[in-house]
Amino acid sequence: MKQPILITGATGYVGQRCAHYLRELGYEVLLGSRMAPSSLTTERWISYGDDLDSQILRSALKECGVVIHCAGQNQVGRGLHTRSAARKANVDFTRALAQHAIEAGVLHVVFISSALVVAGSRTVIGHVDDSASPAPLTDYAVSKLEAERVLAEICSGTNLKFTILRPPMVYGPAARGNFGRLVRLVQSGIPMPLAGATAPKSFIFIENLASAVAAAVAKAPPETNNTFLISDAQPTTTADMVQEIALQAGRTARLFPMPKFALQPAFALLGMRDEWDKLFEPFTIDAAAFSSWADWTAPVSSHDAVRLSMAETFQASVAE
Repeated sequence: MKQPILITGATGYVGQRCAHYLRELGYEVLLGSRMAPSSLTTERWISYGDDLDSQILRSALKECGVVIHCAGQNQVGRGLHTRSAARKANVDFTRALAQHAIEAGVLHVVFISSALVVAGSRTVIGHVDDSASPAPLTDYAVSKLEAERVLAEICSGTNLKFTILRPPMVYGPAARGNFGRLVRLVQSGIPMPLAGATAPKSFIFIENLASAVAAAVAKAPPETNNTFLISDAQPTTTADMVQEIALQAGRTARLFPMPKFALQPAFALLGMRDEWDKLFEPFTIDAAAFSSWADWTAPVSSHDAVRLSMAETFQASVAE
């Protein structure tokens, strides 16, 4: 009988979807989070709080063979306090988790990092693969890179192997971030100056990410430590994604062109340099190495992913 899989950050968007996906495949899943879920569930939960030396976490790890590490802080503000909090969530917790996992005899940890770790190494046409050197451009990406390095350092010379997955922007039903904002803007009918947002970009649908995690788990314990970029099979553009969202929502995509030289200063003035990059700059990913290693292909196309996202979003709004 396989040992349970512990998922950290299980109340988060990625953690929830990974848990559901793995349960559907027949895995026993133990859900972990800093705080217990607000509503009671029939699933097995542990709440480890802010204590990096949590005895609850250490005890749970003793019965698990694999850890999927989704916990972390996705948004990092500009103040020292928020950067410190992000470092604790993304780096210090990763360090403690790895140390406890080694002590408990866990054999494999799958860490959900971010493709933003290598964003600064894009070629002139915005392309990266697994040979790209780390070059984070944001505080969030810096903290993810530091967490990767801490994990690698602690696992070195031990029986605990790691697989680091670096996904680009994750989208799907009820997704936060830019995808959620685009859905709300399309539904509102507000015109958007995104007709010129035609740079190719790689994203990943949440179900494709969960599928990649499951493929990594199936390799447990791997023979070597690995770090991989992952993404949907085909890139798209921000403008095309808005068009697809509008089509599935039964709306008209009200896009209009505006020169980038006019838009970019406005984004900078509003403190949205990162959002500018995510919307307008090319960023495509070659995920061939992971596909070969894990014998994995993204199961859902970008077109079907947006369709499924909007269908579930619509069903949820009707239920409310």
